Amino acid sequence: MASGRAITGKAVSINNHRPQRPVTRRDFEIAVICALPLEANAVEAVFDHYWDDDGPPYDKARGDPNTYSTGTVRRHNVILAYMPGMRKANAAALAANIWPSFPNIKLAVIVSVCGCIPLTPDGDEIVLGDVIISDKVVQYDLARQMPE
Repeated sequence: MASGRAITGKAVSINNHRPQRPVTRRDFEIAVICALPLEANAVEAVFDHYWDDDGPPYDKARGDPNTYSTGTVRRHNVILAYMPGMRKANAAALAANIWPSFPNIKLAVIVSVCGCIPLTPDGDEIVLGDVIISDKVVQYDLARQMPE
């Protein structure tokens, strides 16, 4: 069995050596954002370790109302950001506050349940656990209702 795998020409270790606890919130570079508890529970299940279990939680920027968990996924220090609910206003508020609290985030991933796409373009069924990566965003709620 190989000790690594090739990703874009680089060998990546797949061992589970946990990195050291970050000194400050500036040491986090990956954020995972979830709107629903169901989504956050799925992300929490893949955390290898919770930094919140090893000491006091990291502070936040003044006025940041967001709730965060911190931990590791493989060798990466990750924050999990919990949105207070669905909708654009909640997403915008979270985005506006996450950057001052965690200023070195380089990758933010939104994890969500997909409730509207039953089949792939090829006709294959989409099932629980499938990963869907979009190359487009459609703002479905920007419309005008006409009287007729």
